[in-house]
Amino acid sequence: MADVAALSSLELLSALREKRVVDLDVSNAETTPMHHLSATCTPEFARFLAELWDPFCADSSGIFPFQLFFERWLRDVRFNETIPLDPELLGVLIPKNKEFTSAVVVASKINISLQTVDDSYHFFNLALSRASPEVIVKLIDLGVDVHRRVPEDMSSSPMSLFEMACEEASIEPFKAILETVTSQSTNAVGLSVQSPLELVVKGSIPDKISLIKALDEKRLVQAPTTPATPLIIEAAKQDDLLLTKCLSDIGHDPFAVEVHDWGIPQWASNIGQLDILKWIVEKSASPSQ
Repeated sequence: MADVAALSSLELLSALREKRVVDLDVSNAETTPMHHLSATCTPEFARFLAELWDPFCADSSGIFPFQLFFERWLRDVRFNETIPLDPELLGVLIPKNKEFTSAVVVASKINISLQTVDDSYHFFNLALSRASPEVIVKLIDLGVDVHRRVPEDMSSSPMSLFEMACEEASIEPFKAILETVTSQSTNAVGLSVQSPLELVVKGSIPDKISLIKALDEKRLVQAPTTPATPLIIEAAKQDDLLLTKCLSDIGHDPFAVEVHDWGIPQWASNIGQLDILKWIVEKSASPSQ
């Protein structure tokens, strides 16, 4: 049965079950077939197998089926040999509060959480990079804490998943996080000692304006701290006129200066940012200024 599980063949498993050659007794086995699921397993096959064996039964080493499946899945991802992970499959392998049927051998009713499982944070970060909002919502629902410090092999400096999302996420996963967690927790200065807006402006994602608008819709653009360099000047330093205008539109002072009394005009002139220089000159000539 371990080979059948590794093949993930629903037809073969059904045929063996019809012939009554499936051995359900795993009381003396080191593993169950659930521990041998391949990285290309479908939700249908996993669901069928879970009707026969407990999907949350540890093997003789204390390892659960999801952990082994996830390790195989990550390994195949590195070699581009796997398929996108289906959130429905996660629901089978990580039941939030599963009521097992009488057909399940050695059934368990354990309510589990991914809050302290480091691998789940790697998985969440992978979902961010792959723009998989459905997987992100499922992982949060299963206990992943977006404000907990990520493992050190993900970031050497203190950083949470939400802060990483502010720097790196595309708009759909970012919106999924904002819809799932509370505004009070997301607006607070996190482990990096930077506000969400500051992280977005200084981040690496190309479409920063969409993320800022998403923060603005949730009223999360008012930073509780003031950085040494005003964010609108940071945007000008990046030679990003649209980002500079966006920050001006949500209330950032285009005539603010940093610690050395340099503002947008000085930086634009020094670096040769003619479009930004033209914009700030027109802004200063406006009767409202």
